[in-house]
Amino acid sequence: MPKRVYFAHSMEGKVIPEESGQRGRIVRGLLGDRFQTLLAEEWQERICFQTIEEEDIKQLESASIVLADLYDVGLKSKDGHTIMCIGTNQEIGYAKAKGKYVVIIGRNPVHLHPFNAGKYVDYYANSLEEACKHIREKFNEKKS
Repeated sequence: MPKRVYFAHSMEGKVIPEESGQRGRIVRGLLGDRFQTLLAEEWQERICFQTIEEEDIKQLESASIVLADLYDVGLKSKDGHTIMCIGTNQEIGYAKAKGKYVVIIGRNPVHLHPFNAGKYVDYYANSLEEACKHIREKFNEKKS
């Protein structure tokens, strides 16, 4: 059975599902079929707003690995909207509290916030490729 990887990422400020799902689809390809990448874009349209939080938590709890993509946070979208990560930060905190294996992707390896580089984060990467390579190696999986 493939290991489940919850892809936590910023959706605010992006066109859903095209822009917000783009990096997640790349992750799916990089991890290969020995991992099941969970993308919010695949369940959010079929869930009503009042129950989306429960579905997100159900999916998050079903994963053993959380890959949190903070790479675009603070950048401007094509429309000029700032890309936020309010939900992503909550998912990271929840994952840490539940003892999930947490990998964060960010742009700044030097000036890290303690919550994103401290004892609760298992690995910090600067790219999707680096993060996925680490996950494959850590869990002894070769790309299919």
